[in-house]
Amino acid sequence: MRELALLNDLAVSVATEQDLDKALDAVVRGATKAVKAEQGTVSLITDDPSLPLKTLVRQDENSKLRKRCRIGDYVTGWVLLNRESVRIDDLSKDKRFRSSKEEEELIRSLLCIPVVVKGEMVGVLQVINKAGGGIFTDGDLRFLNIVASQSGQLIRIKQLQEETYAKRLEAERARAESEKLQELNELKSRFTANISHDLRTPLTLMIGPLRDMLAGSSGESREELGLIYRNAERLMKLVDELLDLSRLDEGNMRLSVTRRDIVKFVSDILDSFRPMAERLRLSLRLSESLTEPEVCFDCEKLEKVLSNLLSNAFKFTPAGGEVSVSLSSVADTRKLPAVAGTSPPVPRSFVEIVVSDNGIGIPQDQIGKIFDRFYRANNVLRSGDGCGIGLSLVKELVELHHGDVKVTSMSGKGTSFAVRLPAEPEAYEKDELAEGVIADLHPRSILPESIFQENEEKYSSASSDDGERKDKPSVLIIDDNSDVLRFIRKCISHRYRILSAYDGEDGLHAAMEKIPDLVLSDVMMPGMDGFELCRRLKTDERTSHIPVVLLTARAAAGDKIVGLETGADDYITKPFDRQELLARIGNLIEQRRRLREKFAQQMVLEPSDLAVTPVDANFLEKLVNLVDKNIADIHFGVERLSSEMGMSRVQLYRKIRALTDQSVNEFIQTMRLKRAAKLLVRRGGNVAEISYSVGFDNPSYFAKCFRGLYGKSPSEYMNSSGG
Repeated sequence: MRELALLNDLAVSVATEQDLDKALDAVVRGATKAVKAEQGTVSLITDDPSLPLKTLVRQDENSKLRKRCRIGDYVTGWVLLNRESVRIDDLSKDKRFRSSKEEEELIRSLLCIPVVVKGEMVGVLQVINKAGGGIFTDGDLRFLNIVASQSGQLIRIKQLQEETYAKRLEAERARAESEKLQELNELKSRFTANISHDLRTPLTLMIGPLRDMLAGSSGESREELGLIYRNAERLMKLVDELLDLSRLDEGNMRLSVTRRDIVKFVSDILDSFRPMAERLRLSLRLSESLTEPEVCFDCEKLEKVLSNLLSNAFKFTPAGGEVSVSLSSVADTRKLPAVAGTSPPVPRSFVEIVVSDNGIGIPQDQIGKIFDRFYRANNVLRSGDGCGIGLSLVKELVELHHGDVKVTSMSGKGTSFAVRLPAEPEAYEKDELAEGVIADLHPRSILPESIFQENEEKYSSASSDDGERKDKPSVLIIDDNSDVLRFIRKCISHRYRILSAYDGEDGLHAAMEKIPDLVLSDVMMPGMDGFELCRRLKTDERTSHIPVVLLTARAAAGDKIVGLETGADDYITKPFDRQELLARIGNLIEQRRRLREKFAQQMVLEPSDLAVTPVDANFLEKLVNLVDKNIADIHFGVERLSSEMGMSRVQLYRKIRALTDQSVNEFIQTMRLKRAAKLLVRRGGNVAEISYSVGFDNPSYFAKCFRGLYGKSPSEYMNSSGG
C-alpha cells in the first residue's frame, strides 16, 4: 500500500509539472525517497551517437560520478545495450561491469533500470547508496521497475505536450504573420488605388485637350501630337489595369453578365487587331463550333481578357506566323456557385475560347510563372508595353467569371491559352446578372500603342534615308519602340545620316553590313538585349572600333556598370535631353576623327596610339605587320591583304576607312611612303633604290606620291633631314 501511495503521489507530481526537466526531477526525488536511496538520476537518450545518455538531474556539485556514458560502458551503458535491470550490492566487488576507482570508492550499492515506452528505449533510471550506506533489495528493484515503466509513459506524455505546445505556438505565429501580410497587401492595394486615381485626373486633363488639338492639326505638328496622345493613352491603360487589380484585391469588382452573341463580340475585337496583324505580317483568323452563339458573359471583362491574350500572342509570333481564336461549346460536371447543392453534379454548358499562335513558345521553366503579377517572360519577340500585369489580370478576371484559364506551350511550336466560361445564367449569382438586355457595345480593345499610330513609317531593318548627304556621319539607332526610334531620328537627323533597326539581332546585322560611325541602342529589347549587342560589337574585329551608346530607362548604378563593363562608350538614361544626346554623340564621333588625323601625322604607325579597344589594337598590329612584311612586293594589294586578314574586301575597306579615313590602297601606299621617309632620313640608298625597296616600280611616280604626302620631293626631304 505504501508503494502504491508513493506511485500515486509521483503521478500527481509529474502530471502537475509543465516542464519536462522538472517532471523528471519529480520522478527521481520520488523514487529515491521510496527506496531510501541517497542519490538518483534519470538519463535520456540523445541524438549524439558518441554520448547517447544525457543526465537531466544535477548531482552533488562535488560529485565525481560521470554524467555521460557510451553504449556498453559501465553499468548504465550495459543496461542501455541489453535493456535489462541491474542490482549491484557492492560495486567494488562486482566484476560484471567496468567502473572507475573513484566510483568504487564513492558507491556501494546501486539500481539501474531501463526506461522503455512501447518497446522504444528512452532512458535509464538509476539510484545509488554511497559507501557505508545500505544495500537495495529485490523489492526495491521491482518497485523501481514499476516507477520506470510509469515514468516512461509520463515522459512521453510530457514530450507530446511540449510538441503540441510548440506546434500551437508555430500556428499562432504563422497566423499572426498571415494577418500582417494581409494587412500589408491591403495597404499596398489601397496605395496603388490611390496613386492610380491621382494619375487618372492629370491624364484625363492631358488626353482631352490633345484630342481637340489633333482634330485641328496637320503635318509635322499632328505627328508630334499623335506621339504624345498615344503614350498618354498607353499610360492610361496601365493605370486602368492597376485599378482593376486593386479592385479585385479588395473584392470590389463585380460582374455585370448579359446574354449576347459571343461570335460577333469576338469578331469585333479581332477586327480592331487586324491593322496591327497586317503591319507585323501575321495571319489572324477566327473559327467557331458553338451549339448556341448566345451565351452569358460580362462584355467589359471578357474584352480585357481577349485583348491581353491577343497582345501576348503577337509578342511571341514572328512575321509570317499565325494567331487564331476558336470558340466551342463544351460540357462540364463541375459544381458551379449558384448550383452547388445539386447532387450528383449535372453537365453544365461552357464556352471555351482558345487563343493560339505558332510562335516561339514559352520556356517550360517560365510557364508556371506567367500568371504571376509583374512577371515578364524574357524571350518575347516584341517588348510592347508589357509590365507583367496583363496575364495576371486575365487569370483573375476569368476566375471572377467562375471560369478557368490554362496554358500549353512548346518551344518552337507555339502557345495556346484556353479560357473556359460558364454559358448559362444559372451559373452566376443573382447580383452578377445585369437587369434586362443592354445594347451591343463596340469593343474598345486595349491594344499596344502601335495600333493607334497614324501614318506610321514602316522602317525595315537597317533602313536609311537615301536622299541624305553621304558625307554626314552615320548613326545606327536600335530600338524596338517605333515612337522612341522616330523621336531620336527627329532629334539628330539634321546632323547625321540615320540607319535604324528594331531589335538586337537586326541591329547587329546592320552594324556588320553598314559599319556606321556610331551605334545608339536601347538596352531592354526582345531577343538580344543592348548589353549582349554591345558585347558582340566590341569583340568582333569588324565592328570593335564603332562607339556604342546605350540608351535606357534603367537608371540604377548597377545597370550602368554592367553596360560600361560590356564595352559601351557611354550610357544615357531616359528621359534624356536632346542637346545632351547630340553633345555626347558628337563628342564620340569627334574623338574617332582625331584618331584618324593622328594617323596621318605619325611617321611610324603605333597601333596602341590609334586603337580604342584591345581588339582594334590587335587588328592594327596584324595589319601593319602584314604590310611591312610585303612592303617591297609591288604586287601586294587589296586582294592579298583582305585574304590574309580573313575579311572580305568590303569589310576590310570599311574597317580601315573607319580607323584611318583612307581606302585600303591608300593605307598601303601611305605605309610604303612612311617607310621610304625613314629610309631617306637614314640615307639607306638613293631615291631610286629606296622607291624600289618600298614597292614602287616607277621612281617618278614615287616622287609624285611622296610630294603629295610630305610637300617635298624625296631629295629635298633627304637634304632637309640633315643630309
